[in-house]
Amino acid sequence: MRSQPAVQTQEVLFLDPEDDLGSIRAKLESVSADEIYLVIPRRSSVLRAPLEFRILARLTNDMASETVIVTSDSGRRALARHEGFRTRRSVNSVRGLAPKSGLGGVVPRMPEWIPLPSGSSLILLALMVGLIGVIGLVVLPVMKVSIAPSTASVKKDLDIGVDPTYRAPDVAKGQLPGTLMQRRLEVTGAAPTTSTRQGGRDRARGEIVFTNRSSNQHTVAKGATVVARSGVRFSMDGDVRVPPFSVGVARSGITAVNGGGNGNVDADAITTIEGSFDGLTVSNPRPTTGGTDRDVKAVSAEDIAKLKEQLMQRAQDQFMQEFQAQAGTDRSVPPHTLRLRVENEIYDPPQDSEGEQVTARLMVAATVTSFSNSELNRLAQQMLIAAGPPGYDLPLDQVGLAPPMVTEAADQHMQLRIIGEGLMVRNVDISGVANALRGKSQRDATSYLGSSADLAGATSQVELTPSWAPLAFRVDVALAPLK
Repeated sequence: MRSQPAVQTQEVLFLDPEDDLGSIRAKLESVSADEIYLVIPRRSSVLRAPLEFRILARLTNDMASETVIVTSDSGRRALARHEGFRTRRSVNSVRGLAPKSGLGGVVPRMPEWIPLPSGSSLILLALMVGLIGVIGLVVLPVMKVSIAPSTASVKKDLDIGVDPTYRAPDVAKGQLPGTLMQRRLEVTGAAPTTSTRQGGRDRARGEIVFTNRSSNQHTVAKGATVVARSGVRFSMDGDVRVPPFSVGVARSGITAVNGGGNGNVDADAITTIEGSFDGLTVSNPRPTTGGTDRDVKAVSAEDIAKLKEQLMQRAQDQFMQEFQAQAGTDRSVPPHTLRLRVENEIYDPPQDSEGEQVTARLMVAATVTSFSNSELNRLAQQMLIAAGPPGYDLPLDQVGLAPPMVTEAADQHMQLRIIGEGLMVRNVDISGVANALRGKSQRDATSYLGSSADLAGATSQVELTPSWAPLAFRVDVALAPLK
């Protein structure tokens, strides 16, 4: 009786993409089959270089079983054959390991040159087919809805106060925050005098005599001043020595310090000599004569007031230019709240003095209140919304405001009146509409939009793309622009 040949055992060992040479050795040693088919996935990071296959060959030489390299990578198969390994393109190409047919036969082997999809490729293909189906049924169909909400017009006279003590707009009280601005500057100018008065032309002259009741001799120098009872002052024309206990011995000519008829004084009108002269007195035995007057220009109170008014107007204009430049284009600086304060003023020559013109230098401080134009627009918008029907909004670009009119200004506060108007739009819950229409057909969506109480008075359009789609899970809702 003939003995039966021993049955050779076979085992398929699949590597993981993360396996290295150490884990491969452990897996090979755990298998006791005669032939081990080592399946290497394409994504595996090991067994790509000749050195790695050389090391694998040394590991398998010590084992009783034969290792066959199974990989769809032709480059790996070439490296494996170079190190003495048998190779296979896929597990299906291994005889005896392929699945049986329903008729009991073996499924015919495909030639190795025909590429066969791997299991992961089949799974990926199935996922792609499913994804395409999802895109075709869910992602691709889009329902675009355009809604033109109902509108209402609003118009109202708005009274808005500007107050620097407020930090934020107050819709209920109609108050807008103001900003206090301050500056200082010096203004100078000149103007011709317009008034005339009598002024001195020629100076009066005369003679004085001295009386010395002391025992000392006095010497009075040229230019010494003697004064009449009226206050007119005269200067001596020369030096005089006055002996002790003398009366009328010493004499001197005198000339009025200032020209004019007031220098013509009566006899014995000059009584005082300036300086320290013990026991010395003076008098004029005859009137002084020769003083004459003429009409001269003089600084009057009216000249000073007119020049000050001109300088204050110039200061006001300069302040407003500087304040507006500082505020920029986003802020308004109404001149109604501009307050000027003169800190110092000098006029030369002073009032009632002779002069062809008067000059002035003023130091002026100024304060003014400004406000933000954008804050004013938003406050007016909110006040118009509060005055309109409930459930409506007023876009800022639909707000129309007439130029503000200042009705009152006190200190740094002001009251504005503005005629405001706009086209209000009924509020629409865009996300709520989108949720309600999601998963509906175009017909059902149109019916919902026409019957919704929240969209009363609104007109809408529904477009489904592509048109063959029965319904849409993607819904884009937008408000139609106002005309």
